[in-house]
Amino acid sequence: MVVINISSYPLQSTEACVKCFMEVDPFPDYISEKGMYTRFVQGTGIEVIHILEFDDSKLAEANEYIGKRILAFSKVPGFSCSSQPWATIEEALKLLA
Repeated sequence: MVVINISSYPLQSTEACVKCFMEVDPFPDYISEKGMYTRFVQGTGIEVIHILEFDDSKLAEANEYIGKRILAFSKVPGFSCSSQPWATIEEALKLLA
């Protein structure tokens, strides 16, 4: 299963975001970071796409950890984030069974 987090924050909050990133707990072994990509968007500031992967059997634990991690960034002024779970067809069918 993959979770794609899309976050943004104003340029003037970059220092606060970097500080939070350095302080947050590392990912547990069952979550693999597949990529973190960033860009500057005029009028928005910084946008980040963070792709995380884990076995669907760890869904509850991963959701809890990811939620706590996002919450840690809520102290960054102007920070917003959406977290989107994506599953392969096989994973989705197993979850529905």
